[in-house]
Amino acid sequence: MKFKRNYNHLKKLFLTVCFLAVGMFFSAISPAFAFNTQTPQFPNAANVTACADFAQVDVGSSVEGLGTVYPTLNISTSGNAISVAENQQPRAYGAPNGDASISNGGVSILGNGFSDIEQQHDYSFTFAPNVTVDYFSVNMLDYGDFNPNLATEHAVALVAYDTNGEVVSSDTLSFTSDGDRLPQGGSAGDLWLTGDAVSSMPGDPGNYFFTVTGNAITRVALEFSSNLGVGATDPFFALSVLCFSTEDQPIQPPASTVCANFAQLPVGTSVEGLGTIHPDLNISTTGNAIVVAEGQTPRAYGAPNGDNSISNGGVDVLLNGFYDDTQRHQYSFSFAPGVTVDYFSLNMLDYGDFNPVMATNHSGSLVAYDVDKILLM
Repeated sequence: MKFKRNYNHLKKLFLTVCFLAVGMFFSAISPAFAFNTQTPQFPNAANVTACADFAQVDVGSSVEGLGTVYPTLNISTSGNAISVAENQQPRAYGAPNGDASISNGGVSILGNGFSDIEQQHDYSFTFAPNVTVDYFSVNMLDYGDFNPNLATEHAVALVAYDTNGEVVSSDTLSFTSDGDRLPQGGSAGDLWLTGDAVSSMPGDPGNYFFTVTGNAITRVALEFSSNLGVGATDPFFALSVLCFSTEDQPIQPPASTVCANFAQLPVGTSVEGLGTIHPDLNISTTGNAIVVAEGQTPRAYGAPNGDNSISNGGVDVLLNGFYDDTQRHQYSFSFAPGVTVDYFSLNMLDYGDFNPVMATNHSGSLVAYDVDKILLM
């Protein structure tokens, strides 16, 4: 919990615990508020996966540059990556193979696709400043059915890097071929079919979804190689269905705010009432909120799950935490007369791993009100 005096008339904060399943041993709450030099630690959580929409760019126009197809995504090549659409020019490839072939057949699965019209095919994907991702995927279509340089060993890797250039994760497609210009043999079978965007199955060279995952990814690259060296062995292909998930950045509290120190009270004693934790803070519940500490009773919860579980594992070892030992969990936070705040935060621990009433939908809100009980956030 954090606060500053006399700002924005934010008079009261209320933690609405509206879970369909109230975890009977659910969690300690480690607030960050008041006067202590500790900075709270906020866990990272992946955002909902976002997918680029190449249909928002005119067919034939460049998809390169930050924000062109998604606000936080930057696509770059040494060539010219452009938007392509099924049955329209420019033609990145033709599919299905044979008399029924159309330009870029199968590319319009989700928002068209893209391809380097100059066929350099050295794709690099980066993100806006201070944005990292923990998931990235892209679909490669129509690769392997044309082999102009007669390679026999083919590899394509999607490689994720961190800010230091270290590899975080990679996903590699590798296959062999018979070395013909239109290969029909090798580890991938008949590439006339398995290398075609329409006739191939997911996982074939002609329809392969690359996926990389890991923490703090700042750049993703598509890298091609073969027994002949570096570079794509099939120049006629496209990419589509590009999706990623950003990592949340920790909320930065105002510089003048500090944290509550529940360790100033004996473990098991009440934290409720104006001035108990800080002269300007009043914590109240319909039950009995008490101090809890790691490795000590009372036990709000156990963590980690399993044989090594300890009481209140993970509660801040310097500041301790608190919870309602009657398990009603209706927390309200208000302030001394004449005191308002413009920032308030708290950390909830160990919620969701116990579901005694078998609920399927769960939610909880931290809600801020002004002096007139008007919802502020």
